[in-house]
Amino acid sequence: MEPLRPSDPPRIGGCRLLGRLGEGSTGLVYLARSVGGTLLALKVLHRPRRPYRGQAVHHPFLVPVVGGGTDENGTWMAYPYEPGPALPLAVAAHGPLPRRSVRALGGMLAGALGALHAAGLTHGGLHPGKVLLAADGPRLTDTAGPVVRGDEASDIFALGQVLVYAATGRTPYDDPAELADVPRSLLEVLQACLDPDPALRPVARELSEELGGNQGEGWLPPALTAEIAARAQHAPVGEGHTGGPHGVQAGERQAPHQRRGRHSRGYDAVGSGLVGPPAPRPGAAGPTEPGTAAAGGEPTAEPATGTPTRRGLIALAAGGLVVAGGTAFGAWLVRRSKGRTGAPGAAGARWTIGLHVDLSGPQARYGRGQYRGITMALEELNEHGNLPFQLELAVHDDVGDPPSAARAAAELAADPAVLMVIGPTGDAVADSAARVYQDAALPVLSLSVGNLAHRADYPVLLHGRPGTGTTGLAIPGCLAAGEHPPARIGLVDDRAADTHSWLITRAVSGAVDRTRVALVPRVLPAGTEDFAPVTAELLAEGVDAVVYGGLPDGAARLALALRAAGWSGTAIAGEAAMDPLFLSDAGEAAEGWRFVAGHTDPASDTRAGGFAPVHRRRFGEDPEPYAAEGYDAARMVVIAMQRTLEEGESLNRANVLRRLRILTYNGVARPLAFDRAGDYAGTGPAAYQYEVEAGRFRFLGPVAAPTTGSDE
Repeated sequence: MEPLRPSDPPRIGGCRLLGRLGEGSTGLVYLARSVGGTLLALKVLHRPRRPYRGQAVHHPFLVPVVGGGTDENGTWMAYPYEPGPALPLAVAAHGPLPRRSVRALGGMLAGALGALHAAGLTHGGLHPGKVLLAADGPRLTDTAGPVVRGDEASDIFALGQVLVYAATGRTPYDDPAELADVPRSLLEVLQACLDPDPALRPVARELSEELGGNQGEGWLPPALTAEIAARAQHAPVGEGHTGGPHGVQAGERQAPHQRRGRHSRGYDAVGSGLVGPPAPRPGAAGPTEPGTAAAGGEPTAEPATGTPTRRGLIALAAGGLVVAGGTAFGAWLVRRSKGRTGAPGAAGARWTIGLHVDLSGPQARYGRGQYRGITMALEELNEHGNLPFQLELAVHDDVGDPPSAARAAAELAADPAVLMVIGPTGDAVADSAARVYQDAALPVLSLSVGNLAHRADYPVLLHGRPGTGTTGLAIPGCLAAGEHPPARIGLVDDRAADTHSWLITRAVSGAVDRTRVALVPRVLPAGTEDFAPVTAELLAEGVDAVVYGGLPDGAARLALALRAAGWSGTAIAGEAAMDPLFLSDAGEAAEGWRFVAGHTDPASDTRAGGFAPVHRRRFGEDPEPYAAEGYDAARMVVIAMQRTLEEGESLNRANVLRRLRILTYNGVARPLAFDRAGDYAGTGPAAYQYEVEAGRFRFLGPVAAPTTGSDE
């Protein structure tokens, strides 16, 4: 909760204001105490779409308006408290709901909408952030609007989007047919809700009957039920706030049996799901045009329909950090921090996530992937996350150059609003940047960095993937699982790749079962151009598989030499060699080569659900490497920020880092978690395997590391 500001009135509607809970696009929400001592969420609308009419609708799954009016402060409404998490937070922390829970959610929300519609009202702003979860059913917030012809069908359309989000973790953008990962048992009814013709959508009563309108206790997965119970145990506080961001003083909460009846006006606290932008409406306007004012009155930059340009986004000498992200629902401004409001650490302030990437150097495709994945996540969270703070994204391109990386890190570290940095992209710049971030105590979450030379010196750095050595440990398993497991493996350590090659070849050497497989190691001096001699040596030793630790140009030379010698065994390399340059240089000799990498391919990985179709719709092409990982990283950082506030702590770099260290996030790409050193400790695969087929890298699937063996 943020303290009141001098411009805030002391009272509204006879209620004494205690603090600010947050501000969304529709209004500013205060914690307020009524004359009788009840604590409420009091929302002052920015631009009232309709007058407050004071009509209450009673239903077990509605959070009703318990008061409201219009005075010199504007139009306001008061709501009771619900401690459960909003749906986006629950999905982000626990993953999509099982289909039984989604059916129950749909039936109960349809019943709540049916009660509104029967009273001549519509919700008119339903989206996932308006749905709070409780052990005995959901709670639909922000429910006061006069009926408008056709709005009942719009509510059903919005409910369909909410249920798709609950089932998949994503909302269908502008195409209701984008339901690839919706369970088949739900598909038909959700397609009906999202029918482009409003007349063909079911009414709320029909939907409630179809899905089951009153599920009661036990409708959620056990882990989520346990979190809701834990939240209920934390008594919110009012003045002298030390608990979560939305709270009342201890001792003022009603007993559970007193809170079961939702018809009473005697609610005890505030709603945690009241702040957030309005839901998309069918036929609503698209993104704000470039150069025009967004809803908040600020000019937008160019829509980020692809990769940010160096001219419009990154000019390190000039400090250019402006990007813009547009969604099918409306424009979302991602801009350099200026004009921030709120005290440091306050819930309602603006905060920045830094993105330190290579967008125009040797690993630009990794940088673009991360930029786009993070953009998707922040757009979704901004639209549906019901966040108690405002987020910005500051993007720096280090062009893959260590001095530029140090300068980029220094600029991000110097901005006190930057709570967290995601990046950098490559091993070559990682130490230069990490040193700056460590000196500034600015936490960093790296996604594509495989190894740091001085890892122990950087406790602020978190590894979002297994290291290069760990991915190398997976190679013997990949070879053994083939149709013809090798008996003699040639191990080529190319010193042109320095540490990467050494880590890969050392890991393979330690993981191979020497009782079954013989190793034939060879070391190539840096700068070796002619690979024919080492090829001849390997073939003379009778190798039936080759592991290469170097870079794409060297891998291409080795592939051509092996093909010229008529060799037909299996060749496999690390992520550093898995580059389009290898495909172009090796040509037909690239066919059949395999690679292990730290990133998945969400277009082919069935565990990534509908990420790729949404990415294609957003950016017009398939995801590049580390797009799904970037999406996960951004959502995990925001969860850490939310949890920090819920625990009554200030939002600062140290608290966010501490929270990230203990979080586990079930991501689209892989589960994310960290050990005490900050290295990857999730339960995801050690690596992902790819094979060149028809001139493309084809995804083969995840691979695990052996339980024993060396690591970096």
